[in-house]
Amino acid sequence: MKRRDALKVIALSGVAVSIAGAYDKALIVNKEDMKLQDPKNPNEFEYKHLPEISIKDKDKKGYTLIEITVGQKDIIHPSDADHWIYKIELYADDKLVGYTELEPVISRGYYSTRVKLDGVKELKSTACCNLHGNYTATKIL
Repeated sequence: MKRRDALKVIALSGVAVSIAGAYDKALIVNKEDMKLQDPKNPNEFEYKHLPEISIKDKDKKGYTLIEITVGQKDIIHPSDADHWIYKIELYADDKLVGYTELEPVISRGYYSTRVKLDGVKELKSTACCNLHGNYTATKIL
């Protein structure tokens, strides 16, 4: 086998493994952007779906650690086979700067990344629940 052919086989094997672990997209039944009934006083159901944005330390290169946990007030969103947070997005001044996709059962609603916040006025995070839709939280800097 030629080297090029061997590399193709290795690459295709890696793709096959990553696809095999992916969740069934048919389980995502709600992609609506949801609004809070009372934005100043979310209820327990809404707290379970709201991302909490935490701003941590800045490194030597000027990137600030941002942590996002889905669920607030000690109300954590479940990660079951049929109900989980499948994606978390992070926006800086309405520009998508990062996201992650999550598997049910083995991962829960958490995402962290480092972002340059120089001049940024607002962070937003959207948590996407497969059953209950997309919930967005905002943090003014």
